[in-house]
Amino acid sequence: MSKIPQGPAEPTRFRVLGAVTVEVGGDRVTSGPPQRQAVLAALLLRCGAVVCLDQLLTDVWGDESPLSAARILRTHVWQIRRQVGPELLESVGDGYRLTVDPEHVDAHRVQDLVNSAAQAQHGSRVEECSRLLAQAVALWHGDPLAGVPGPFAETERERLGELRFTLQEKRMAVDVSLGRYGRVIPELLAFTQQQPFREGPYGSLMRALYAAGRQAEALSVFARARRVLGEELGIEPGPQLRSLHERVLADDRTLAAPHLPESLAELACEGWSVKRTLSRADGGGTVRPAQLAPDVSDFSGRRTLVAELCAILAEGPPHALPVVSVSGMAGVGKSTLAVHVAHRVKDRFPGGSLHVDLRGSRREALDPGEALGGFLTALGIPAHAVPPQCADRARLFRSVLEDRAVLLVLDDARDAAQIEPLLPGSARCAVVVTTRRHHLTGLAVVRHAPLGVFGIEESCELLGRIVGEERLGRETPAARRLVTACGNLPLAVRIAGSRLAARPAWEVAHLADRLEDERLRLSELGHGPTTVTASFARSHRLLNEWQDDALRRLAALDAPLIRPGDAATALSLSGEETRALLESLTDAALLESASPGDYRFHPLVRAFARALPPRIPRVRCVTV
Repeated sequence: MSKIPQGPAEPTRFRVLGAVTVEVGGDRVTSGPPQRQAVLAALLLRCGAVVCLDQLLTDVWGDESPLSAARILRTHVWQIRRQVGPELLESVGDGYRLTVDPEHVDAHRVQDLVNSAAQAQHGSRVEECSRLLAQAVALWHGDPLAGVPGPFAETERERLGELRFTLQEKRMAVDVSLGRYGRVIPELLAFTQQQPFREGPYGSLMRALYAAGRQAEALSVFARARRVLGEELGIEPGPQLRSLHERVLADDRTLAAPHLPESLAELACEGWSVKRTLSRADGGGTVRPAQLAPDVSDFSGRRTLVAELCAILAEGPPHALPVVSVSGMAGVGKSTLAVHVAHRVKDRFPGGSLHVDLRGSRREALDPGEALGGFLTALGIPAHAVPPQCADRARLFRSVLEDRAVLLVLDDARDAAQIEPLLPGSARCAVVVTTRRHHLTGLAVVRHAPLGVFGIEESCELLGRIVGEERLGRETPAARRLVTACGNLPLAVRIAGSRLAARPAWEVAHLADRLEDERLRLSELGHGPTTVTASFARSHRLLNEWQDDALRRLAALDAPLIRPGDAATALSLSGEETRALLESLTDAALLESASPGDYRFHPLVRAFARALPPRIPRVRCVTV
């Protein structure tokens, strides 16, 4: 294989809209045997994205790859790298990335021209639109990926061939709108002969002939279309073509007036332009995501824990992925803490930050495959290159992050099975997980941080940041009563503070008095769409029948501590069954383990459980 001469004035260019070729300064060099062309095409058409080895094997051989396929493929990659240079084709994990300016790949150049044509049409620059579409169509020099084997090439050959015909249709329709009948009528006559089942060009031809004063010929075009479609496919022309026929029959002179062709917006690919021109890069030409939710301006408390988690994420163990988990009951501030910590350390991760709500506390948790699809596109992988299966997406995700330092926030996880596919393999990355469960069995974490409620001083600090220190200072005793009535739960304190901030004429004591009445407490702790009740309800909906019944019965007890013996009596269960239920409610963060063997409710959870509507009586539970 010949080595391409390199020089700043002669960029390497690639063509796939015909035979696969590599060119420098107009001089074609060999692109190798068909299988090597298949590998090159798969990398070129996913320009800038990491393509894992398994995906390339499937692209070239499908499901019937020989035992030696991986060795053959690596040889092809080695030969391609010799040809284009190691600076363009790099190994990333178990995959490869070909980093080429899309301007130098004809298929991507087509997309740029289509995007520009759509913008020109939107701006009523119709002549410019026609010129750009003509330039795009001219980039084809035969059947795309001619002679290239493999399922990927077959799919792309069909896609690119259809795109070529569509662009030809659109360009001719634009020329009809510009009144270029002398040039476009012969083109349309030839095109309708070559593509007899596409109705759009028949319509453009009828409009052009009628506008050129050739009404009878326009009607004959409809007759030909009806005959071809009827004889070959057994169908009638569509409603648009029939409507056009009726207008020609009626001698509708508006057909000859200037008109706007159909929009090109559906052919534009905004994501491609954004990826090329608007995204920030991490130095390797790849997209640098910045997905963290905003940090809160009034964050308070947890100073020691914040410092500890920042140190772990920024420095971490030398050869292992640093994962920290933050758990606790609804409203305790897990997500707020995770985002605050992530913002403090994000500059240590030049590859960017990823953030996803896994919806683990909702009835339908987010599928990890869906989360991976979002991550991969955020990292610059084109949507068509994202594998359909979760396992393949996970492998590609790890490959993409192998040489990058990215921070991930996985918010509201349900269990370890949901998290594991989302973990990078590189120790340069770091992960923060939040969950309502007090443990994620099977997940290796560097630090597990179970969050409790605030102390009274931390609660008053948060309240003061929301309502103002001066106002708080005037009613310090009332403020302490208020946060105590909130159970020092950060969400409840924040809601109460927001209500006071919106009502500057209220005294703090007024709201404190209302919150001290348990009958009013939960209704008072509602502010717009955010309520304490809604937050608890998400955890409650995940309980099974026996857990729900136990929650209600235990909440009816007046004792501050719930001991297993008292619970067994209230539940009419054996000691072992009772302990299993108490532990399951603790894992769901609806009970607190005060000490080994003793449990208690947070006062707001107790109020929530007592306010639940009655259930139909159950039969006795045998096992949990």
